[in-house]
Amino acid sequence: EKKEKKENKRQTVLNQIATLSDNMSEELKSSHRFVDKQQLFDKRYMIGTKLGETAPRNNVLIVVEASERQALYIDETKDEVQKLLNNIINETGETFNIATFSSSGVTTWCPTYQNKDD
Repeated sequence: EKKEKKENKRQTVLNQIATLSDNMSEELKSSHRFVDKQQLFDKRYMIGTKLGETAPRNNVLIVVEASERQALYIDETKDEVQKLLNNIINETGETFNIATFSSSGVTTWCPTYQNKDD
């Protein structure tokens, strides 16, 4: 009887491990599908920018929302703007300006478009 109880307990633990393993596998598969769908690790977004691959030659205006909701993503936003400036504007553009907007209004970095070489 004691041996039978131990065997039942062992079988219960093995079943729990198998269930947990199946759930983990399904969670990993779900995560993998999400990553593929969102293209999170796509090289073009890791190296390039999500803001586009081309920009006008002159008078490029980069506008960023300045709000509490956007504050959650500020590091990603700065990274994307930096990639846009370094990889796109610096290579093909001549003049640009940066602005932020919020419920209180719009603030520009410069009063007019700035030459990239200044």
